[in-house]
Amino acid sequence: MKTIKAKLAIFALLFLSLCPVISGGCAKKIPAERTKASDAKPAAALIVDGERINDAFFKYEYLRFKLLYEKYGGVKFDNYPAVMRLKSQVADVLIAQQIFLNEARKQSITASDAEVDEQIETEMDGLIGPAEGAKGNGAPKDRMKRMRAELKKQGISYDAFLTTIRRGIIQNKAVAEISGELALESGRKAKADAEEVIGKLKNGAKFEDLAKQYSQDEATRLKGGDLGRMKKGTLPAEFESAALSMAPGAFTETPVETAGGLHVIQLLEKEGDIYRARHIYFLVKSGNAIAGEWVRNERESGKHKIDITDPELNAYRYLYGSVFNTGSGKANFNGAIALYNKAIDSDPSNPYLYFELGRIYELKNAKSELEKKRNSKAPAANGDDSKAFLNEALRYYKKAEGAAEKKNITDPLLLISVAKTQKKLGDNKSAEANYIRAVEKAAGNEQYLKTIKEGLSGYSSEAAKKALEQTNELMAK
Repeated sequence: MKTIKAKLAIFALLFLSLCPVISGGCAKKIPAERTKASDAKPAAALIVDGERINDAFFKYEYLRFKLLYEKYGGVKFDNYPAVMRLKSQVADVLIAQQIFLNEARKQSITASDAEVDEQIETEMDGLIGPAEGAKGNGAPKDRMKRMRAELKKQGISYDAFLTTIRRGIIQNKAVAEISGELALESGRKAKADAEEVIGKLKNGAKFEDLAKQYSQDEATRLKGGDLGRMKKGTLPAEFESAALSMAPGAFTETPVETAGGLHVIQLLEKEGDIYRARHIYFLVKSGNAIAGEWVRNERESGKHKIDITDPELNAYRYLYGSVFNTGSGKANFNGAIALYNKAIDSDPSNPYLYFELGRIYELKNAKSELEKKRNSKAPAANGDDSKAFLNEALRYYKKAEGAAEKKNITDPLLLISVAKTQKKLGDNKSAEANYIRAVEKAAGNEQYLKTIKEGLSGYSSEAAKKALEQTNELMAK
């Protein structure tokens, strides 16, 4: 990843859930000479159609994504919600990848040792610098030793590294097989449609009418394709070269190709570096876009059996996929509670499992209050008292804070949640005390400091005023 273009391409692949490797890489069973076999099956984080994605490999992919987002996206993973969102993303990417790999197996697609070795070199360039033109990178054996040391430093096993390389190579080959002909067909159709439009323009049709009928640029279609006044250098070079080579009123007599597709362009006016044009746009789907659609359709078809074996991740995905996703139409609070209790049975010292249960009970309270407002005569949901939901939320938030203290975890989110719920329940004395306690814990996190400031604003004691001043000072740093 030596260019901005490469970095942006990687992010595109992330959001398409196509390729989890940092600099292109990819899978097959690792040859015996490259790794030692183990009789014991490693713990599985995911199982897709019977294929186990082991926990060590999942952790490796999480680390790779984390490094990528931190380095190129400026994202911080210093809070539980961010960590779990990323873990869920990694799960989606690995599920999609495994579906591609299963398809590759049907087509006997493999990765050769030569391909793996070439990709290892690329990965080494990213981890320890290029072999040529840089001092101190040493001979191949020394470079490999340094790379292994770098992987170990990041908590990554060399076996997991090799597995990632092979998986990515095979996945990329499968993507090419699946999307190759479809991508060509998309290009042929776009060209035929563009040439049809040019023919109509030559026969006297109005450009703006054809734009409204044919253009796939929704931002300009209803405006007759008008892009407005532009400064030279704003749009792709191919587009501007074609547009500015014409006299005002003329249109391109052959389709103009850019990275996103094909354009029929009409120049309206130009003066110095400023010009105005309109276009009719025809999308040409890329191979990655087509493969992305394919794997999404595969997942939605229901023919793939997917198991999230990590209880915490499974509960989280259920919670955010149904309960917090208001458009899903299948919110089930009790189902989420059952999954989190199961996760607690598996890991009772994890403070964030109790934290999420607290959030669920807060949601139950909000739903109950909403139903009361809609019909003042109706009882609370399921006959429960909404205050009881808040008390349950507080109980779990306190458990979360207690579990965190036992593990020496300093997370202001937990204590802030206790304080906010106490305030809702009218226990202002306890709420004030906990907001004050949270100030120092939140140092360096502007979002949490802002929440504490809002919480303290209603209190007039000297301690609260002093804590508020401290909060303002920390926010100003």
